Amino acid sequence: MIATGRMLRVDGETPSDEAIEELAEAIGSECHLLDELHDLVRRQRDALAHDDLQGVEDTVYATHRVLLTLREARRRRGNLNHLFGWAEASRLSELDDLLGERMDPALRAARDRLCDRAQALSREVEVNRSVLRTALAATDDYARTLYAGAPSGDGPYPSAPGRIERGSPVLFDRTA
Repeated sequence: MIATGRMLRVDGETPSDEAIEELAEAIGSECHLLDELHDLVRRQRDALAHDDLQGVEDTVYATHRVLLTLREARRRRGNLNHLFGWAEASRLSELDDLLGERMDPALRAARDRLCDRAQALSREVEVNRSVLRTALAATDDYARTLYAGAPSGDGPYPSAPGRIERGSPVLFDRTA
C-alpha cells in the first residue's frame, strides 16, 4: 500500500476516490497559479504602456515568485503521479487513459480548466513579447536618432582657449 496520510492506492489497483480528489485539488492549485500569472502579464503590459518602470519591475518580481510556486505545484502533481504508479511527467491528456472508467468529472473539469488557462496565458505572454520587442525597437530608433544628430568634434565649445567669434553659440570663453 502507498499512502500520504490517506490511502491513495494499493499496489496493482487504480487510485482511490480520495487520491483522485487530491489530484483534482493539485490541478486546481496549478490553475489558480496560472490565473495569477495571467493577471501579472496583463499588469506588466499596462505598466509598459504607461512607462511605469517600477510597475514592470514589481510584476517581474511577482512573476518569478509565482513561477517558483507553480514549479512546486507541478512537483506535487508529479509526486501524486508517481504514487499512482504513473510516470511523474505523465501528461494531463493521458488522464482518461490512465484512469479509464475511474476518471472523475471534477478531475476532468479541473484538467480542462488548466489546459484552457495555459493556452490563454501563452497567448498573453506572446502579446507581451510583441509589445516588448516593439518598445525595444522604438527605444533603439530613438537612441539612433538622438545620437546621429550630434555633431562630431568638440561641439559648440572650442577645445583650447581662444577668441570666440560673434554669433557663436558659446556663452563664455575660457579666458579671464
